[in-house]
Amino acid sequence: MHLSWDSPYEARTAELAPVIAALGVEYYVIDCGWHNEEPGNEIYPYVGQWRESKARFPKGIKYTIDLIHSCGMKAGLWLEPEIIGYLCRDMLDFYPPDAYFYRNGKPIVAMGRKFLDFRSPAVIGYLNGVIDKLLGDYGVDYLKFDYNEDCGPGTELNSDSLGEGLEQHSAAYFAWVESIMQKYPDVMIETCSSGGQR
Repeated sequence: MHLSWDSPYEARTAELAPVIAALGVEYYVIDCGWHNEEPGNEIYPYVGQWRESKARFPKGIKYTIDLIHSCGMKAGLWLEPEIIGYLCRDMLDFYPPDAYFYRNGKPIVAMGRKFLDFRSPAVIGYLNGVIDKLLGDYGVDYLKFDYNEDCGPGTELNSDSLGEGLEQHSAAYFAWVESIMQKYPDVMIETCSSGGQR
């Protein structure tokens, strides 16, 4: 991330990957910014589609993944799967009302992010498609799951308390992660240190 500051580029990765491989590094992870067209310093309110940036990766992200592999390293991508940006029009139009955490009758928003509820079939269905594309089609070997904001004490939707909603969501989230591990047993999934906020 600190080589790109939320703005990784195809050409920069092509320049850096051979140098990093020569140091004996096993994994090259492209951090936040491989997706979306917004500038890196404005990107977070718009994230959530997890589609490759055509501006940053004009030959497609698979081209760069293949380049990393050709250097003898495994390739990784960053995701923040439990959120969408509050300005992410595509996903706001796609997800139904029960796809979000609620408090006081309104979806929770923190630092430009809405929190997804993994009890919603729409959330699981969409993110399964994302994972299958990244791992199955693009050949990604490593997923860095982040969670940069704190949702607070939970969600009141379809639960007797905020805590119960959070517990049910967490169980559904971990079941989803387990399903990825079962389908793609050779892929490494790691929680970013900031992801400890989940």
